[in-house]
Amino acid sequence: MLQFLSITLFALFLTGCISGSPASDRENDLKDTQVFDAWVEFRNKGIETDEQRTEMIAFLERNYNPKALARRKTKRTFPGLFDDRDFPVRETYLEQVSQTGAIIKIVSRWLNGTSVLATSDQLQEIKTLECVQWVGDIHEHIKNRNHYSDPAYTQEIIDPGAYPRDFESYEAGFYGLSSPQIQQLNLHSVHEKGLTGKGVVIAILDTGFDLDHKAFNHTDKPVNVLKQWDLVNDDLNTKPEKTDPIGQHLHGTLVLGTITAYVPGDFVGSAYDASFILCKAEDVIEEYPLEERWFVTALEFAESNGADVITSSLVIYDHYNESQLNGETSVMSIGWNIATGNGVIGMQGGGNAGHDHNLYTTASGVSIATPLFAGGIACILQAHPEWSVEEIRKNLFRTGHYFREAGTWDTTFVQGYGIPDFLLMLSEN
Repeated sequence: MLQFLSITLFALFLTGCISGSPASDRENDLKDTQVFDAWVEFRNKGIETDEQRTEMIAFLERNYNPKALARRKTKRTFPGLFDDRDFPVRETYLEQVSQTGAIIKIVSRWLNGTSVLATSDQLQEIKTLECVQWVGDIHEHIKNRNHYSDPAYTQEIIDPGAYPRDFESYEAGFYGLSSPQIQQLNLHSVHEKGLTGKGVVIAILDTGFDLDHKAFNHTDKPVNVLKQWDLVNDDLNTKPEKTDPIGQHLHGTLVLGTITAYVPGDFVGSAYDASFILCKAEDVIEEYPLEERWFVTALEFAESNGADVITSSLVIYDHYNESQLNGETSVMSIGWNIATGNGVIGMQGGGNAGHDHNLYTTASGVSIATPLFAGGIACILQAHPEWSVEEIRKNLFRTGHYFREAGTWDTTFVQGYGIPDFLLMLSEN
């Protein structure tokens, strides 16, 4: 599984596809057979002439999400508005794979491939197809996910009695338990200017989300979810489902709550008027490389549906060596570089932690800092929608407390540029 990321900050811990195809129905036909999840990458997009390429670009410009297109026109750093990575995967290639008996699941334009559910013999047959570049990231399919819904399985992960509840020392006020982290970033002063993320779309890539929690259903400000996609189950529902492992929604709900929770006097998020695209791109049962490709497909989904900011508190790097952690090699890095090249502000954390208890608790680390910053950036974009990725990056760094004091970043890699002041980002521009 993509590891949960973990500045100790108070946070809200809430409980409670493209295709949307009935692939699960076909999976039942394979229930007594050993099957594998795998990735199939194609050799090309099947575009052979300049005329075909020109026609495809014109088609995309006519039919792309208007908000995403507007962002590309003003902030994209790649040449033109579209390129080969944006072209759809060739349908005839997918049909050839399907004819082997394999089940087509997640399809990615940016990676020019698809995840499949297939037997060993079917994977061997797919490898012989002329249109296929390679088949990899093979992982034995987890059939009985209900096994992981057994409370005994999650007892080691979720122990409610182990986490602190001493919130009495914190003043309530408007923000309630989130006051320390909101004030630390001077976001309360930004909110007082009417900048609360309104009109900005934030995509969250995480585990599932419990959208029934009261913090997302305040009568004045219910959460506005524009799109959602569960890439693990390949359906359009990121809420807890019967076949999901118990607790699979906890981390994602924590992250969403950090940004958009709205219960004045109890807990208020960093950009409570933003809109959201939610993607479940994490299988909490175990970790495997195929999840990286789900992650990139989720980035693609978010970008193409008009996301201004994408935040993720998930990482995977166990199968990379140190020299490959260079921001260019890993599959997730490749995806992030495409997304930011199209003008999306990307917030990616790194670290490890995550806990839960009924309604509110503490959580420590970048799992909280990352979405907290993403909410702050959404507020800034409300005031400066024209700011590019590089402008946001520059202003975020230069307002860090360490940089303001030392004139540089922390070369020991402990504090980085420091804690940013979001009001300062506004006042000096």
